[in-house]
Order: sequence, then C-alpha cells, then structure tokens
Amino acid sequence: MLLPVQRSDRRTHWTYWLAIAAISILGISATIYAGSKAYRVNRDNLIARVSTIAEVIDKQDLRALTGSEQDVGTSAYQNIKTLLMDIRAVNPDTRFIYLNGLREGSIFFFVDSEPADSEDYSPPGQIYEEASPLMYSIFTDQPDGFEIARDRWGVWASALVPIRDQSGAVLALVGMDVPGIRYVGDIVAYGSMPFLLSLILLIFILTIQHLMRREERYVAQKAEFISIASHEIRAPLTAIRWAAENILSRHPESLSESTRSTTGLILESSNNLISRVNNLLDMSALQVLKSKALHIKQVVLYPIIEDILQTLKLVAAEHNVRLVIDKSVRPDLVVPCDSEQIRHILVNLISNALKFTKEHTDVEIRYAAENRFHMISVRDHGPGISAADIEKIFEGYYRTDEAREEKEGTGLGLYVARRIARMHGGDITVDSQREKGSTFTLRLPFH
Repeated sequence: MLLPVQRSDRRTHWTYWLAIAAISILGISATIYAGSKAYRVNRDNLIARVSTIAEVIDKQDLRALTGSEQDVGTSAYQNIKTLLMDIRAVNPDTRFIYLNGLREGSIFFFVDSEPADSEDYSPPGQIYEEASPLMYSIFTDQPDGFEIARDRWGVWASALVPIRDQSGAVLALVGMDVPGIRYVGDIVAYGSMPFLLSLILLIFILTIQHLMRREERYVAQKAEFISIASHEIRAPLTAIRWAAENILSRHPESLSESTRSTTGLILESSNNLISRVNNLLDMSALQVLKSKALHIKQVVLYPIIEDILQTLKLVAAEHNVRLVIDKSVRPDLVVPCDSEQIRHILVNLISNALKFTKEHTDVEIRYAAENRFHMISVRDHGPGISAADIEKIFEGYYRTDEAREEKEGTGLGLYVARRIARMHGGDITVDSQREKGSTFTLRLPFH
C-alpha cells in the first residue's frame, strides 16, 4: 500500500529550479544592463560626433546666414553646406546633418546636408514643423540632447548640440539623424548577447535534466520490472526445487534410475535458475546505485514483509524453519522509502537468515523506533559471524566460509543492501555471536 508521495530528490529538485531561476534573473539583469550600456555608449558616441561638427563649423560663416533663401548664393552658406555634405559622405550610418535656428518661437533650417535636387532638401528659412521640445530646450538651457523621434521623413535617433558665441548665447543647433531602426537594432543586437547566452545555458540545463530524468525513469522502471518478474519467477522455481528435493530425499528407493536422474536434473536446473534470478536482482540494484534513482514514498511496511514471507515459505519449509513477524511490526507501520529497493533489502536479509539459521528455529522480523530512526531487524539462529568478517561481509563479492559452501549468491547482496540503505539516509548493521546467531538491522530515518 502506498501513501502520498514524498520524494527523496526534493532538495535536488528545488536546487535545479533555483539554478534555473538564478540563470534567468542573471540573464535578464545582464541583458538590461548590456542594453542600457549599449544605449548610453551609442548615445554618447553620437553626441560626441555632433559636438565635433559643431566645433569645426566657422562661426563667422554662421553669423553671416540670415535663415532665408537669399543665403543659398552666399559663400558662407556654400562653405557650411559643403562641410555638412562631406561629413555626411564619410559617415554612411548618418542620414541627415543640419543646422537649425530659432526665430519668433519657431525652429527653422539654416542649412542641411541634402543636395538641392533631393526631395528631402530643406531650403534656408523652412520651418521645421515637427521640431521636438528637446530641440527648443537646446536654445535655452540644455547643453546637448539625444532622442528617438518620428517626423515626416521617418523615425530617427537624433543627437543635438548647440553652437554658442563667446557670451554663451546659442547661435544655432547642429543635428545628426541616424535611422532609428538601425540604431535600435544595434542596441538590441549588443544587449541581447547575455540573453542569448543565458538562453543557451538554460536549454542545455533543461536538456541535461530531461535526459537525466528520462534515464532515472528508465532505470526505475527496469528495476521495478526485474523485481516483479523475478518475484513471480522465483516463487514457482522454489516450489519446483522443494518438490524435487522431497522426491529425492523421501522416496529414493522407489525411484528408477531414470526418474532419479531426471529429478536430479530438475533440481540442478531450478537451483541454477534461482541463482540467476538472484544475480539479476543484484545487478539491477547496482544499476539503481549508479543512477541514484530512488523514489521515496510513504510505504506501509507490513504488506511488503508478508509478501516476502509468502514468497519464501517454501524455502523456509525446505530448511525446517519458521518465519515469524513479531507483534512490534504493526500492520499500520508507515516508513518513508523506495518500496522496491526496501523489498530488495529485506528479501536479501531474510533469505540470508533462512540459508544460515539452524533447522527447527525461527527467523524473526522485529521493529523498534530509536533516535528518530525506524529499526527493522531480522534475527536468525545460525553459526554467527566472526568479528573479523563482520565488516567484510558488506564489501562487494566477499563471502564468509559458510557462504562459500552455498552454491547461490554473488557476494554482492549485503554490499548492495547497505548502499541502498545509506542512499535512504540510513544504514544496515549486524550484531552477531558465534554459534548463537546474527541480527541484521535496517535503519531508516523518519523523514
């Protein structure tokens, strides 16, 4: 029976989402910073270029202009016109360069960089009807200015700088227009680099996380399938072995040579198959260890123990051993664990107890709570384990002298069982005395 899920990888889950959030926040922040930085750099660069133009314009020529069509034939107008057109020619990103004046509350053109035959040409004295408030402020107290605005010619990023006389009075303003779409595109291209890098990193992390979760699901499903399949296979194999042993041990004189040979072959084959099933379970558990794919749920433990004992009852009968669940194991006892992996541990501990306990004794499963740990113990009445072997039995492929006499087993069982217990935040310990038996205790945290 399973209760609501409580996953063991909750910390990893939240760490993963915190990393995603941190990368997203950093990416957005860096993008905003880079975009604003690009805006400021481009703005300052454009203003600096216009300031340079303002400095090279001859103020005497400027004073000679009247802001009317009569200026066109003057040398002062031609000098400034030629200068603006030359500057325009060597600045391909620039569309318009112009000088404006202020007269009777209206801004007008002194001169621009357009040829006289251009449809965008503004003759001297033409009122600039779309003049922005920023342009008017240049003639009062604004030292310079920058704006992105629309007029009849399009959308522009415009830098504006005043030309002043020695007294500080504004003689005119110099303006430079850059196509707004190109200007904004440059800022977006520069500013979006951190966003693109963070997006690539997020995609990479999400892809890795997806692959890891898919691998975990695959390993978990594989382990569950192997566990269920092995459980379903091992029970009938044990029954076959028990039947074959009974036939050979109880009625040997009534069997023909052919029957004894065939029954012996059945017994040997069932032993081999049981051994392979056990090995398969050990290898499956090793894969879980490598992937760390635990799925923690609140699990009612009693039905799992009952199911294991039901599976092993023929083995117990074969060894003349009684399997006992102590009253301390309450039917409603709930333990947070990966049910399939805890099943694997308990099968290993109880199977080992059956192998080594003496005939006509009990294998007891008990429970206690101690220091906020669930303590599930399996006690046998076997030969016990020497002090020298107690820690070694948890090493991979190590087998005691008694275990070597058994044909089954790889020596991985206790190694895998302890590793799985420790992945749960618990452990497996053993208390043993020679000729008095052993008690293996699985310890699992309350949460």
